[in-house]
Amino acid sequence: MKVGTARRSVALATLFAAGCMHHRGAFAARDDADPGPGVTIAIIGNTGGSTRDATAVADRLGATLDAASGRHSGGVVVWLGNAVGERPYLARRPASCHRDGSSSPIARAVRARTRAGTGEIAVAGPAEWQCRVPPPWPANAHVRNGVVAIDARGRVHPRVRCHDHRCEAVGDRSGAIVELVLVDLWPWLHPDGIADADGEVAAVEALMDQIATDEREVSRLLVLHYPAEGALEHGLGAISGGDATFHALPPSLHRELVRGAFTGVLAGGEHGLYVVEDLAPIVMRTDKVWLSRPLWQLVSGTAGGRGSPARRSTLTRGVGYEPATWSDHPGFAFVTIADGRARVGIDARVRGRWQRVERAVTLNPPARGSRATLPGMNPCVRCRDVPANERP
Repeated sequence: MKVGTARRSVALATLFAAGCMHHRGAFAARDDADPGPGVTIAIIGNTGGSTRDATAVADRLGATLDAASGRHSGGVVVWLGNAVGERPYLARRPASCHRDGSSSPIARAVRARTRAGTGEIAVAGPAEWQCRVPPPWPANAHVRNGVVAIDARGRVHPRVRCHDHRCEAVGDRSGAIVELVLVDLWPWLHPDGIADADGEVAAVEALMDQIATDEREVSRLLVLHYPAEGALEHGLGAISGGDATFHALPPSLHRELVRGAFTGVLAGGEHGLYVVEDLAPIVMRTDKVWLSRPLWQLVSGTAGGRGSPARRSTLTRGVGYEPATWSDHPGFAFVTIADGRARVGIDARVRGRWQRVERAVTLNPPARGSRATLPGMNPCVRCRDVPANERP
């Protein structure tokens, strides 16, 4: 064997050996799909494909929505992009665009529940921008940039619509328990090939100006394709270019996050399931930015399958942080809101059995004081002064 070939073989073997499945946190076996009392917001990302994993996730998601609608206050599905194609979308690999996104097992499961009254909201991912096939969600569910309100019965109402580079309020907040602010950042991150990329970015700017002047009466959750600060293949120093980093956000969105306009972030662009109870210390270290309020983040990006071993490798992930609760097994995440309180949950399918972890999160975080305890600020995230749970 030639020396160059041997080196490549060793490198590939190392890469794939490091790409084992990850599963950490207080997960426990949970055969029952019931999400508990309240309105359930199920978030699903990277759903494209018809794999066995996707079929299992579709069955579990359907059971969760059935329980939310039948026993509790109702359910809402939030599509987080990359839902079209034959296989789950991977960055820097062309998506399989020859199949209709509505033919996937997850799309069929969601469609059956929306006919029974489950709400539906969607933001696009790169696969939707690059493919020219119908996505699995109806046209009225896709909110490129805007605000929707969810009431105590799980009904979805438009609050702010953006068009022609302007945004305007179109409904009142009566009865709303939470607002979702949906922002499409793909034209900002990758404007090449988009006919009116400047106009799309202007709509984001207009929406953030609307948020800045609109008095907050209920909690707002920011809905993105990529996380605000990612931990995996799109995070700081990752192989896929660092699209999920705080410093990559548009200045207007950056401003509103620092100001504390949002309580939490819902995202799905990375191949993992994880929750971060407060992004502020992480952003302090990775971007040297101080958020005025705590900000939690829930990521759900394995609905269509677990992805390739290379995407799970420590050699391709970001170096910013490692979530304390994290799995890259197939599954999805949800938020349940009842009586002014919220819980986030992750359902992961591990060796053929379902496991769940849940965390209480705040909908009204207090403002930070003038003093704060800093995390380990050394850029070497494997050095001793960085706590073990913050090392990737």
